[in-house]
Order: sequence, then C-alpha cells, then structure tokens
Amino acid sequence: MRQKAVRWPCGVYRRGVGSNSVQCTSCQKWVDKKYSGIKGSVSKYMKSFISRGCLNPVTSAGEEMMQLGVDICGLSEVRWDGQVHFTTLDGHTIVYSGRLTQGMSGVAVWIHRKITGALVGYEPISDLVLVV
Repeated sequence: MRQKAVRWPCGVYRRGVGSNSVQCTSCQKWVDKKYSGIKGSVSKYMKSFISRGCLNPVTSAGEEMMQLGVDICGLSEVRWDGQVHFTTLDGHTIVYSGRLTQGMSGVAVWIHRKITGALVGYEPISDLVLVV
C-alpha cells in the first residue's frame, strides 16, 4: 500500500509532523516531539536540536569513548552549523563550533557525563577552533 505524500514529513518516521515539532539544526528536517527525545517544551531546543539520525555518528563515538575509558574527546569535520552546546540523551555534553551554514569543517568536544560539571565555559572562535 502506497503512503500519501505529506508536506512536512518527520525526519525519523516519515509521517507528517504537527505543531509540536522541532527542526534539526544539522539536516533541517522536522521531527515530531514524541520521536525527538525532548522532555518538556520544544521551544528551548529550537536553536540547538540535532535529530537522532544526525547524532548517530556522535552517539557511536560516545559509546566507543566509554568503552575505551576516555572522558573527553575532540572531534573534527563535524559539519554542523552554529556554535552551541547540548546534552545527549545519554547525558554527555557536546560543545561544537561550526559555520553559520551547514557544510564543511566544524569542530566539537565530547565530554563524558561524569565530568560535565567540570566544564566552566567555552568560546567558539571559528569553525576550526573551539576553546573549552
């Protein structure tokens, strides 16, 4: 059975999203709140939300860092836009600095949840330099 095309498909489940949805800042796809992992209001995530699909490489890297016993890891060629920090669904912190538009380059730092409290601040310098 063929599904009807929808104007704003969910980036996770391809069904149409409603008014309670958030746009991924990485791939620009809309994700319905119930599939986003967001608890509470979606409005505070509007500028920094990254969908599960875009986080998969970071999630995989985070799992590998935990297995290796690494508490902090620098990442390059992240290719996300903007300069922001967020907490993953696993409780780890990611700070990143990219271009104003999605594309090439971009750097990030993955910080294990057990030392996230030690983060005093960060300063995004450019899409190639991030001071943590």
